[in-house]
Amino acid sequence: MLLKNIGAKSKDYLVLFLKTSSIHGLNHLVAPRRHTCEICLWVLVLITSIFGSIYLSQTTWLRYQSSPTVVSMDRDMYAWNTTFPCVTICNDKKVDPAKLEQFLQSRDVKDRGELKAFLLALANASFTNFETIPIYKDVDPTQYLDILLRISTGFKPSLTIGVLGRDLEIIPTITEMGLCYAINSKVAVYNSPK
Repeated sequence: MLLKNIGAKSKDYLVLFLKTSSIHGLNHLVAPRRHTCEICLWVLVLITSIFGSIYLSQTTWLRYQSSPTVVSMDRDMYAWNTTFPCVTICNDKKVDPAKLEQFLQSRDVKDRGELKAFLLALANASFTNFETIPIYKDVDPTQYLDILLRISTGFKPSLTIGVLGRDLEIIPTITEMGLCYAINSKVAVYNSPK
């Protein structure tokens, strides 16, 4: 009687463990309404998985015992060839007021205020506000970029890489934020106004 009671409790405990285990596949062994073939298939999958894990672990351990890998850090920083990341800078002030006034004076138009509003909206255009650009027919669309480059504030700092003393090239580039400047970029030249 005692042996039967211990066997029943052990079986209940084993079924509970298999149902609630986080090891994938064990819960399928005791799931209700499973066909015998399905249970046999899961037993086969579990045995194969256990054998594969043991085999891979043993091969890795033997390989480590025969030729261990040593990881060391290279500390010769002057020989490193590190490519610095690209930086794209977009000015908030995209128009130089003096250049804008000079451009407005050089144009023969009826309403300079309307042209000024158009150029300011065009200079500050991005993908989020294209619909707010007013329509202005006195400027040919093929001239938009040339005009924006003439009235832009520009960006001319001098940037160098510390140890090497090499100057970084600053390339004007057209992005979704309008006219910006890219530093140390390999692809900015393809979006440059030139």
